[in-house]
Order: sequence, then C-alpha cells, then structure tokens
Amino acid sequence: MSPLPLVRPIGNLERYSVSRTNAGLYYNVVVGTRLQLLPGAQGPQSAPKDPAQWLKLLTGPLTWLVQKHPSLSVVIGDHLSPHPTFLRMPSVDLSKVVRVTSIDRSHDIPKVLEEEHAKPFDFTNHDVPLWRIIVAHVTEDDSFYLLYAFGHMIADGRSGVAFTEQLVERLNYETTTAPPTETLPTTVVSPTDPLPEPLEKRANCYPSIPTLVKESVSALLFPAFIKKAFEKKYWAGEFDASLEAPHETQAGYWRLTEDETSQVIKAAKSHNTTVHAILYSASVFATKAVFLSKKSDDRAQLSTTDDMLMFASPVATRPLLTPPIDKYDQGSYTSEIVTRDIVIQLETSFWDLSKRLRDQIVQGTQTPGGVRGLLEHIGLLQFVPNHQGGWEEFLCSKVTKEQHGRGTTLELSNVGRAWDQPKDDKAVVFKVQEGVFSQSAMITGPALMLNAATANGVLTVVGTWQRAAFSGRERGEKMLSEFRRILLQATEPVRPVGNLERCSMSRSNAGFHYNVVVGTRLQLQPQRMPAVDLSKVVRVTSIQYSYDVIKLLEEEHAEPFDFTNHSVPLWRITVAHFMEDDSLYVLYVYCHNITDERSGVALTEQLPLETHANCYPSILTLVKEAVSALFLPPAIKKALEKKYWAGEFNVTLEAPHETQVGY
Repeated sequence: MSPLPLVRPIGNLERYSVSRTNAGLYYNVVVGTRLQLLPGAQGPQSAPKDPAQWLKLLTGPLTWLVQKHPSLSVVIGDHLSPHPTFLRMPSVDLSKVVRVTSIDRSHDIPKVLEEEHAKPFDFTNHDVPLWRIIVAHVTEDDSFYLLYAFGHMIADGRSGVAFTEQLVERLNYETTTAPPTETLPTTVVSPTDPLPEPLEKRANCYPSIPTLVKESVSALLFPAFIKKAFEKKYWAGEFDASLEAPHETQAGYWRLTEDETSQVIKAAKSHNTTVHAILYSASVFATKAVFLSKKSDDRAQLSTTDDMLMFASPVATRPLLTPPIDKYDQGSYTSEIVTRDIVIQLETSFWDLSKRLRDQIVQGTQTPGGVRGLLEHIGLLQFVPNHQGGWEEFLCSKVTKEQHGRGTTLELSNVGRAWDQPKDDKAVVFKVQEGVFSQSAMITGPALMLNAATANGVLTVVGTWQRAAFSGRERGEKMLSEFRRILLQATEPVRPVGNLERCSMSRSNAGFHYNVVVGTRLQLQPQRMPAVDLSKVVRVTSIQYSYDVIKLLEEEHAEPFDFTNHSVPLWRITVAHFMEDDSLYVLYVYCHNITDERSGVALTEQLPLETHANCYPSILTLVKEAVSALFLPPAIKKALEKKYWAGEFNVTLEAPHETQVGY
C-alpha cells in the first residue's frame, strides 16, 4: 500500500493534544445537539429506526462537510516521533464513522458521553479519520442526540460548534430538497485543499524573555518538591492524581429551561458581569460547599476550610488575532486564563467574586498585554524537549510537579451561544432542543472539567472527572447539582414590593399593625413519636394552662419586625409547651407583607396579588375612593357616612400600641 500524502507538519498546540493522547492523559471532545423532528414538517415524518436508515439520512450532509473541511480526512503520521505530521486519506468511509445507539431518557446522555470518552483515536489506524458521529435515539420522546466526537488536534470547541451547526443546517436543507429515494455513496473522496494553518503560523507566539525565564525555571529546572514548596497550596480532588489509575471518565449533566437561562443572562446584565463569570462563581461556591465544608454535629452550623482553589478559563483566540480566524475554520486555536489563589469563606460575596473574574477576563482578552500573554502561553510549547517521547515524558511529569498531580481545581470551558434557529422557519425540520459539549477527563489537568453551551435559549453543562479523583460518582454529581442550585438561587430576580404588601409594611412603619400569628396545638404521642429536641427551635417557652396562650400572643404582638435588620427574616417560630397535658403550641409569627391569613404556615414567599390578577380600579371606583379618601375634609366625610360602633373610646396616635388577646 502506497504511503499517504503529506499535508503538513503538526503544530505545537496540535502536538500537545497528540502527546496527551499518546500518554493516555486525555482522549477527545464531544460537541452536538439534541434534535426533535417537527410533526407535519416537510421531509421525513418520523426519525429513522435502524443504523442503515440513519446512515442514509446523514450521508448527504456528511459528504458536504468532508468535502468542505480538509481536516475531516487527515490522520497522524509518526505520532511518537519528534516530528509528527498530518497525512491525507484518499477517501472517508462514512459507514465506519457513524454509530447509532439509544437511551431511555435525555438525562441518560452522560452514559453515551462516557462511552465515547473511553475511546481514544488510534493514530496507527489510517482507515478512519480523527472524528466520528454518534446518534443516540431518546425513546422517551423520540428526540435524538447528534454528536460529533473528535481529537482535539484537528479542532477546538468552537470548531465543533461550527461543524455541528453546519451539520444541522445541511440535514434540514437536504431533507426538504433531496429526493427521498436517492441513495448516495457512503465513500467520500477527500478534498485536496490545504489544511488551515496552526496558531503559531497565524500569530507571533514567541514568549518574552521574562516569561521564558519564569516558566522554564518553574517547569523545567526546579525539582518537583522545590516547585511545590514555593507555590500556594490549592485543592485538586479528594485523591491525588496517579499514572497507575486507569483513564476512566465519569460524566454528569444538567440543563436549564429557557426561562431559567434567561434569568441567568438578565442577572449578568444587571450586575455588569458575564454568564461565564456567573458560572465561575457558582461552580467554585459549589466545589467549596460539597468538598470543603461541613456542619458540626452540635450546632449544625456550616464551617469551611482554608483551602484555596485554582480555576482555568479556556479562551478562543480566533477573534483576538489580526486578521481574525474564521468561525468555520476547523483547527485548534485555544489558550487559557488561570485564576489563582481563590479563597472562599462563608462571608464571600458571590457577585464580587464574579466581577473579579469578569475583570480578569477583560484584562486578558481586550488589552494588548493580555492577548500577548495568551499567545505566549502557546509559544512556550516550542521549548518542550523534542526527543523521542520527550513531550509525553514532560506531560506525565506534571503528576509529580503539580499540587496533587493536577494543574487546577476546575476548568470551565464555555462555547457560548450557538445553534439558534428561527422559531417559525418552515425550512426547519429538525429542531434544536439543546446543545451538548463535553471533554474526556485530563489526568494531570483539572479535578473537575465543566463544559457549558447554550442552544436556542437553553443552557446545558456537562461535568467530567477522572473516576480516581473522587470517592464515588455521587460526589461529582452532587457538586453539579449544587452548582445548578447556587446558580439559580444567586440569579433569582429581586422584585419590587407589591402595593398590598406595601400597605402592610406601611401599617407596621406607622405603628398601627405589627404581625399575625397562626399555629396549632399538638399532642405528643410518646409511643409513636420520638423525643422532640426543642433546643434547635427558634423560640421555646412553656405555659401552665391552655388559656395562658393569651399572654403568649400578646408578647408576640408586642414585637414588630425590624425592617432595618437584614440578618433575620420577616417570620419566626414559637413553641409553647403546655405542661397540663404535655401538648405543644407551635406558632408561626409573620409580617403581613409576606403572607396572608389563608397562607398560614406557608413559609415561601408568594408573588403579590397584583401579578396574579388585574387589580386596577375602574373609573367609578377610582373617583369614589379618591374623593372620599383624598379630597373631602374629615368632618364632611364622616357626616356623609352612616354611623357604626368601633370601640368604647376613639383612636388616638398618642395611645401606645399594646395588643390584648382573648381566647
């Protein structure tokens, strides 16, 4: 068999990815979408049911893409040598790169991602390219994931987004225009167009002397124990990295609704920050909460450790260069910004932390010095030892040179907004439901790798980690769950006080009405009910007789809520032990502006009445009430009204607000 033609030498950033795979440290990337076939649309009326039908459906779009992008028909030559190259395949057999599977629910997609991340590309096999397509049919709703798995040496996250955008566009185009009976050949002749140039050929990445000295001394000359002694300690997993542990990626996943995604975007704008920075804050708070905090047994108070965190933000250099790199160029053009020495305490402000990262990203991407630093970060790769196996040895040495064998605590890679489709476009047969972005674990990289994507207004995050980094899968999944909870809680919009609520607040401000008490009297059943630990209840007291509850209510009504004290909410619980028959009064004391009598024990804040119904008065009501309340002198208003009894003595503002209770 004749040797494959040379395309070009592999660039340093591309070689970094080749060497990571050679060393078994990192395998691949997956980018894709979940699609829904729209009923009644042009084209097929149901999704394919078997692999042959899927291959037929995808052959046209994939043929167009292979002929459009030369990187889809290259393989690696001499992958272990000091001078690896890209070679051109004569053709691509699509039947070898399309895999079809099925899952019960969309939330089962981590299983598919884990399968893909366990399959590194075999650089010695020149019969298949450095990418593949996975179709995962979701039986629950007949949607399907269309995933593009690829080696990082031929593409970055933005390349994967552009590829899958074009794949969905071509899929929609060809299902509405191509004859349904036409069958295309699955073998596609490779294009002869040149491969896009590597980053080092498009920009000057050579590091400055200060950068070169600093990094070379730290990475190449210092022994591991000296390097780590000079560094500040940071947390990077429950267990240190080891080259003996297998490369096994575990994955977790969550998505937001369109409304929740919109909530996060609006919060970013209102707080003058970015979605990426908000995700950063939520993820580091979640990491701290799950792995580095605990509740003491005696007081149930949260405490946290002093461990620092380190956070990596991959950055697309495409728009930062002159001229910028086109979004559809398939290649690897990513650098990173590292945020060091992150300290999270119980009093740390979520929004201050977010704004600090936002400012760092702005400094690193929108100033000449920042962009220079991103390029120099890539330029340092040319100084990695270039003997046989030198790159692999250098990358593996990080397991002893980095804290806990890992470069950072977290990495958040965010491809941003993509895959948007017009809502009422009749040419859309396959509707994008959500995007998916995932990477295999990096043994010497971050302990947790978070990958975010937003498609058609829906934000998704896939988290991946090496199995050996944590004590169990549930630890990573718990962190992701907490990440989502904190994100939504922090970005929950603050609404103005409604008019009816403001009326209650004003009555309290004026000293007219303080609060409401709703509660129950409970009878303990010792044989069925465990002992009640009253020490953890907000307020505990006791009464001799049931009618003594009157005194208790009078005490509660004498304590208005202090609106200037923001450390306590507008409610409290009082438990009164009735000693006569060993029953309990459990009382919920609350301010009338957060709930009404019917709500009773409901502690969650409700929307004001004005948002549930049209409360605007009619003209007749408005005139009547305005004349009565605002324009008539008190003497005339009372003369026109019918008399009613309202107490033995008239009201005076000089009398103290003292509530008496009967029962």
